[in-house]
Amino acid sequence: MVASILVSLSLLPTALSTTSAPPISTPERMPFRELTKEVPTGVTTMLFVGMAAGTLLGMGAVFGARVAMEPSEIAVFMGAPIAGAVLFQWPVGAASDRFPRRGLMVVLALSAIAAALAMTAVDKTSLAGTGLMFILGGAMFPLYSLTIAYTADWIPPSKMASASSSLVMVNGAGAVLGPLITALAFVAFGTGAFFPVLAVSHALIAVYLGYRIMVRDALPVHRQRPWVPISSRATAAITVLARPRRARRD
Repeated sequence: MVASILVSLSLLPTALSTTSAPPISTPERMPFRELTKEVPTGVTTMLFVGMAAGTLLGMGAVFGARVAMEPSEIAVFMGAPIAGAVLFQWPVGAASDRFPRRGLMVVLALSAIAAALAMTAVDKTSLAGTGLMFILGGAMFPLYSLTIAYTADWIPPSKMASASSSLVMVNGAGAVLGPLITALAFVAFGTGAFFPVLAVSHALIAVYLGYRIMVRDALPVHRQRPWVPISSRATAAITVLARPRRARRD
C-alpha cells in the first residue's frame, strides 16, 4: 500500500506541470521475424538470459526455504546478487564501450558459471557464499542490458522501441521457462539442482555466443553505440539530447 501511494504521488509533479511534453516521433514498427533475421544473437541470448534470471529470482527463495535457511538468511541470499548487479553495471557498461560486446558477454557468462558451480561446494549462508552470490548477480544481470545494447548496434534507432518490446517479451518467455525447468529439476534430482541449472543456463549463453563469434564478424568497436549514464531524475527529453552522434551501420 505504501509503495502504491508513493507511485501515485510521483505522478503529481507531471500532472500539475504546465510544460508541454517534448516532441517524440512515432517509432517504426519492427516485426519479430525481421528482428530475428537481423539480430538472431540478441533474440536467442535474451531467451537464455531470461531463463537464468527467472531461475534465480523465481526459485531462489524456494531453494533457500528447502535447505532450511532462516528468513533473514534468505533475504541476504537473494539480496547479494541484486547488490552485485547494481555495483557491476558501471564497470561492465564502461567495458562494453571499449571491447566487443559479444566477447564481454561470454566473459560474464563464464564468470556466472564459475560462481554457480562454486556455490555447490560452500555453505550457502557463509561469507564465502554471500560473496559468490554477489559475483553471480554482478555477472548475470548486466547480460540483459548488454543484449539490448548489442541489438541496438545492428538496427536503426527508429526501430529500437519496437525491437525492445520484442526483446522484453522474449525475456519474459525465458523467465517463465526458467522456474518451470528448475522445478522439474528439483523433482528429478533434488534441491541441489538449483545451481547446476543456473550454470547450464549460462553455459548455453556462452556456447551460443561463441558460435556466433565464429560465424559472424563483430561490429567494429568504434561503431558501437556508446553507453550513456542518465540521471534517474531526468525527463524524457534527455533521450533526445543524449542520443549518440556516431556513424551507423551502412
